[in-house]
Amino acid sequence: MIAVTVARVRVGTAGVEVRHSATCSASWARITGAAPGDTVSVEVAGATERATVPEGADMAAAETDAYTPMLAVTPRAAARACGTLADGTRACTAGR
Repeated sequence: MIAVTVARVRVGTAGVEVRHSATCSASWARITGAAPGDTVSVEVAGATERATVPEGADMAAAETDAYTPMLAVTPRAAARACGTLADGTRACTAGR
């Protein structure tokens, strides 16, 4: 499976990306450099999936990345990802 980043945004020190695979006809979101309690979501055509960096994740061991489940997309569908930090700070990508 070849996946590409189609949109990205920073929220605090964390990076949020929309990832897309044409092979799977799916998109998902990833948050990197996050902290326990930070969340990421992906929305496509009204459907939403979320993931949270678990409490107790070891920042030194790079366990602070989280990935949402995949959502099916059509070729023209726009996927949007949002990251929300534990303190409530939020940022979203533009649709792709």
